[in-house]
Amino acid sequence: PALGCEVNGGFSGDWIPDNGLVEVVCECEPGSVHAAIAIVTRRPSLPATPERLMILTRQFEVSWHSKLDRYNGRGLFFCAVMMGFAMTHMSIACIAELCWRA
Repeated sequence: PALGCEVNGGFSGDWIPDNGLVEVVCECEPGSVHAAIAIVTRRPSLPATPERLMILTRQFEVSWHSKLDRYNGRGLFFCAVMMGFAMTHMSIACIAELCWRA
């Protein structure tokens, strides 16, 4: 109920009927009594607080040689394959040119 109002019938403040209506007698000023209807709904219960997220960090010593090998190994292999294709193409073109001129 609002400030200065009392619940009629001896109900406790925690008790709310199913329809949500409670008869309230309000005495805003001494000697001035009037009836009012309060419409109340229960608030939903608060969700459980989530557990704190624990973040663990670790540092590892890494040699630059191992990082270079890991990250650039595929690139080096691709470069070698493309150079092989280029050398094969140039060799075939050179042989075809020499055979054409002969």
